[in-house]
Amino acid sequence: MPGSILVAGHASIDTVTNSSGRRKQPGGAAIYAAVAARVFNDDVRLATVVGEDYEYKELLRWAFPGGFIKVVRSDSTRFEIEYDEGWNANYKATSFGAARFLRADEIVEAAAGRSYVHLAPMPPGKVSKILKQLRRTERGSVVSVNTWEGYMRRGEDRRLLAEVARDSDFFIVNEREIGKLTGIGDAAIAAKQFESRQLIVTLGELGAIYVKEGQLSLIPATVGIRGGLVDTTGAGDAWCGAFLGAYALTGSLEPSVMAASIISALKCRGWNFQKLLDLKFGSVEDLVDYVVRLRGGGQMTMRRYFR
Repeated sequence: MPGSILVAGHASIDTVTNSSGRRKQPGGAAIYAAVAARVFNDDVRLATVVGEDYEYKELLRWAFPGGFIKVVRSDSTRFEIEYDEGWNANYKATSFGAARFLRADEIVEAAAGRSYVHLAPMPPGKVSKILKQLRRTERGSVVSVNTWEGYMRRGEDRRLLAEVARDSDFFIVNEREIGKLTGIGDAAIAAKQFESRQLIVTLGELGAIYVKEGQLSLIPATVGIRGGLVDTTGAGDAWCGAFLGAYALTGSLEPSVMAASIISALKCRGWNFQKLLDLKFGSVEDLVDYVVRLRGGGQMTMRRYFR
C-alpha cells in the first residue's frame, strides 16, 4: 500500500482567459497538486485556507474528506490570468486574501503521521519554517517542495529557497525558475551547479532533468495524447502532485517522472483539473495502458480507470 500524502498550500478562485474561452474556476497550486496525487493514492490530505466567499468548498470537502480546509473571514485568494497564443501566462490581477491565514504550525500538525508531504508554492520564509519543523517532528517523511518565480525576486528569498532545496527530499522547479535561482541561462548547467538533495527541473513535454550528488540525467517524457490544449493553468502543480503520488506507489524515480508528465498533459486537455478528478490508477502501468487505449479510442475498456 502507498504511504499517505499531505499537500499544503493555497486554494484560489481563478478567472482564466485563453484561446479556448474565459472561465471562472477553482484553482490554486495546492488544489492542482492534491487532485493529481489523488489519481494514484486514496489517502491524500489537503491543508489549505479559503474565504467565506469561496464557491467550491463542497467540491474540496468531497474530494478530500479528511482534509484541513479552514474557512476564514476574508476574501478568498484570487487570480486573473490571461494566456497568449504561446500559452504564456500574464497575471492581470492578484489578491492573496485568505492565503495569508495558512499558518506553518497548522501545516505541520496536518502532516502528523503522513509518509509524504508536498509543499506547494508559498512564501519562502514560511516554507523554510515548515520544513524545519517537519524535520523535527516527522523525521521519516519524504518532503517535496515546489516554488514559483514570483517568490524569487528578493535575494533573501532566493537564499531561503537554496536552503530549502538542501533540506527537502525533492526540490522541483521549471527551467525558467532554475535560471532565476542561479542567474544561469542554460538549464542543464544551472541544475548541475545548484546545490540540493535531489533536484528536478521540469521541461514540459520533453520530460525532466534530475540531479543528485552533482550527477545529472535527463528523463524523457514518453507522452503523446490526442486532443488540443484547453487550459494549461496548474500544469506544473499537477506534475508535482502526480510525481509524489506515483513515487509513493513505486518508490522509483523514472516511472514517477513519466507518470507526472502524462498526468500533467491529461490535465491540459480540459479546464482546471476536471480531466483528473474521476481518474484512478493502481499502478503506472495502468496509466500507460489508459493512455494507449485513449489514443486507440477504446472507450469501453477504459471505464475501469474511473472512480
